[in-house]
Amino acid sequence: MRGMRSDYDPSLKVDWSVIKQIWPYLLAYKARVSLALLCLVAAKLASSAMPFILKEVVDNLDTQLANSEFTVVIVPLSLLLAYGFIRLCNVLLGEIRDTLFGRVTERAMRRIGLKVFKHLHALDLEFH
Repeated sequence: MRGMRSDYDPSLKVDWSVIKQIWPYLLAYKARVSLALLCLVAAKLASSAMPFILKEVVDNLDTQLANSEFTVVIVPLSLLLAYGFIRLCNVLLGEIRDTLFGRVTERAMRRIGLKVFKHLHALDLEFH
């Protein structure tokens, strides 16, 4: 098995200049950006809730509680339904986030591209 290679160096400082340049373009769609962030957080909460649901289901599989056949059938079925619901929420919230943030991304790329295009055409002809 090959080891993973990473160029990450924890001693290097984070370059915040890129965020500072992109920030005005993101502020044009404050509502969309905040909704996309809410969907991101909700998707992460949904995916992190799954182990707790599994814990409850496994705890309820105790032999003392499983005296009837009804309980033996309903507990695994509830596990499957809970897992399916959490997975659906995770995927659905991710898609909503991508849909909301897509317009923001396209608009920011278009405005930055136009800014670069104007800058290049404003340069001296000797540069070209």
